[in-house]
Amino acid sequence: MTTFVSLGNACQPFPRLLEAIYGIQEKLPHPIIVQHGYTPCSYQGLEALPFVDMPTFESLIARAQVLILHAGAGATLHAIRAGKKPILVPRRACFGEHVNDHQLEFAHQLAMTGRVIFVEELQELANAVTQVHDVPSQESFPEPVLVGEITKVLADINKQLLA
Repeated sequence: MTTFVSLGNACQPFPRLLEAIYGIQEKLPHPIIVQHGYTPCSYQGLEALPFVDMPTFESLIARAQVLILHAGAGATLHAIRAGKKPILVPRRACFGEHVNDHQLEFAHQLAMTGRVIFVEELQELANAVTQVHDVPSQESFPEPVLVGEITKVLADINKQLLA
């Protein structure tokens, strides 16, 4: 069993999440593998990978007991498709982690479906990890249902952004 953390591929750094992971690493299954993208990662106890190819990404998701992801639609889709309940920590524009807050809106909307654990404030991360340990493994969604759910969430967010 492992912990897999993905910060995604956005050019903006996401050090807040790395610092939070480092701070709770004793509560996480080891090894802790971090796909950190453009965010520098030199914390002891974390296995740092800047980028991974898709087969490796899917394998890391499949093997992980705990998944902590930026709230990107692609990473989330892969996790749910694998039958996992990921912890989503959205990148925030106010911290310079993304160009806008679409990840915050996406994670909030998807949390209402019960398929993810949404962490808005990083002090909630340790509690979210405890919740994951208490969740039995889920059956994966059939692909058309999953795509439909994610499409609906994204459409709702677009409506809000355009309003």
